[in-house]
Parts: sequence; structure tokens; C-alpha cells
Amino acid sequence: MSFLIRDHDIDDDSITFTEEEMNELSQVWFDITCEYNELFGEKVNGNNYLIVAQISQMAQELEIVGSMLALYQLRPTERLKKALWEWKYKADDPDACEKKLKALKFKMDFNTSKHKELFNEPEEGEKKEYKIYDDVVRMENSMGITIDVHKTVLEKWASLIMKNDEMMKSARKNAKK
Repeated sequence: MSFLIRDHDIDDDSITFTEEEMNELSQVWFDITCEYNELFGEKVNGNNYLIVAQISQMAQELEIVGSMLALYQLRPTERLKKALWEWKYKADDPDACEKKLKALKFKMDFNTSKHKELFNEPEEGEKKEYKIYDDVVRMENSMGITIDVHKTVLEKWASLIMKNDEMMKSARKNAKK
């Protein structure tokens, strides 16, 4: 997220953010990745984003409904009952609600473990880094061009990647002939 801050350079240390700043920057990053994926069209595996979104939705349901049920047990109101009904939970049947929440938790955990590559966090002390210069060097060597990472806009970068992919496919076809 440090790279989203103006004047932050690739060689600078990471910036420590508050939770509120992280939430705000996460939304900005999400918007950027959505726009990036639109530039590539069908080339990007949108299925991964769908999986992450579904698991996030399950986590939200667990947290929200769990909190509402706990509050309902302390202070039952018609308004809470109606809100729970909108989530398709019957407030008057706590056993069924608990069973449904456990099933949802199991489903969420199962999907998370099934797609753990999408959720792997680096080990303590291990830093997971994306090295843009590795990609830049590959592109420059492949296409015979020079790329200035500080001046190349995202749309141009996406076009370069697409063009490079076309060149590689064409080269593979010619090699097979």
C-alpha cells in the first residue's frame, strides 16, 4: 500500500498505516485492480476475484449476523428480528441460526483452504515482494524497447503486455511450422 502514497519510491521503506488508512487504501487498490483487469479484458482470471469476493461476503455475514443474534439474545426487538429475517435467519429459532452459521463457517473455511494460494500471507519476517524491474527487463528484452517505469501509464503498460503476448504466440506458431 506504500506505493499508493505520492512521492513514495520503490527503494523507500514501507510505511506503517492506521487501520482507517489501510481501509481507505485497500479501496483505492481494489479500484485500481478493477481498472487494470478491464484493460486486459478476458486475459485476467476474474474467477479468483469472484472467489475472494464470495469468501469475504461469507465472513461479513458471519460477523454481522453473529453480532445481531448476540444482541437479539440480550435485547430482543422486532426491528432486530426483521433485520435477521432479511438475512434469512429466524431469530426465534436460535438452534437453527447457530446451525446455519456453523455451516456457513465450514463452507467459508473449506473454500479458503481450497484456494489458499489466494490468501497466503508471508511468514513472520518474510517479505513478499513484487519486483517490477524484473518484469520491465523481461519486456524490454522481449520487445527490444526501453521502458521508463516512472513515466509509463498503466494503460500503456497493459498494451505492452498484450502486444508482447501476441508476439510470443506468433513466434511459437512460427517455431512449430
